[in-house]
Amino acid sequence: MHDAFEPVPILEKLPLQIDCLAAWEEWLLVGTKQGHLLLYRIRKDAGCNRFEVTLEKSNKNFSKKIQQIHVVSQFKILVSLLENNIYVHDLLTFQQITTVSKAKGASLFTCDLQHTETGEEVLRMCVAVKKKLQLYFWKDREFHELQGDFSVPDVPKSMAWCENSICVGFKRDYYLIRVDGKGSIKELFPTGKQLEPLVAPLADGKVAVGQDDLTVVLNEEGICTQKCALNWTDIPVAMEHQPPYIIAVLPRYVEIRTFEPRLLVQSIELQRPRFITSGGSNIIYVASNHFVWRLIPVPMATQIQQLLQDKQFELALQLAVSIISEIWI
Repeated sequence: MHDAFEPVPILEKLPLQIDCLAAWEEWLLVGTKQGHLLLYRIRKDAGCNRFEVTLEKSNKNFSKKIQQIHVVSQFKILVSLLENNIYVHDLLTFQQITTVSKAKGASLFTCDLQHTETGEEVLRMCVAVKKKLQLYFWKDREFHELQGDFSVPDVPKSMAWCENSICVGFKRDYYLIRVDGKGSIKELFPTGKQLEPLVAPLADGKVAVGQDDLTVVLNEEGICTQKCALNWTDIPVAMEHQPPYIIAVLPRYVEIRTFEPRLLVQSIELQRPRFITSGGSNIIYVASNHFVWRLIPVPMATQIQQLLQDKQFELALQLAVSIISEIWI
């Protein structure tokens, strides 16, 4: 094991209960159970792991429980699920742009940003409404229907895009649904004993799927792409991918592992963590009901030195290659 991240407190003893969060660049959005939407600016002090945290905007006009938020900074929009309706707001003014009237009764949504061969960015959204999946794309400041609804066996509890498929976790089973015109539905495997299924998108277009304390990686065909499952020390409640690391929120820890080689890298003890979000490369926030922490990457040179001392040459090489890639990009 080595230190890959250092936790730094960002918000402490927030009087409102955190229900969801999203981030991009130096901005952090916090949605609360009481219906407040808080926008913070997070600026790092030069030369140390301290941050200047400023509450830039507080919107109390939502007056509805904020169930889910998703930032699409490329289009400067905030997609949110409020009292089972999908809303779109301007990212910095919070002005409402539109609603998705057909998605009334929604319980969950997931977004995917595609880059076409011409360099165009296409935003797709899948919304779960009871036992149906609705598909949309973003154009001219509106969501338009992408194709007809898909009927599914149960009410989705967790889902994520996987190229041209959507991996859906129900109460008892996981399914993979093709949305590229084939419309095929493939039953994968049971969810296990955990209370909630967990599907998390990965940086390479695949998905990580949880079965109790195990996580497998699937491609858009539903085929497992790793030789062995990751084995966590407890059942993850949320997950985020920051290559080469996969970071899981467990009931008492944040645990950091790698897929190849399959290693436990670090355990960070935090008080009842529940949520995790990424604001871009090396920007990770973890939250409990009333606290937010930022996970600061330990300098790559320090990590590589630790790994070489531990004779973990494969991971040390991966980190060295990532440094070279960033320089060339």
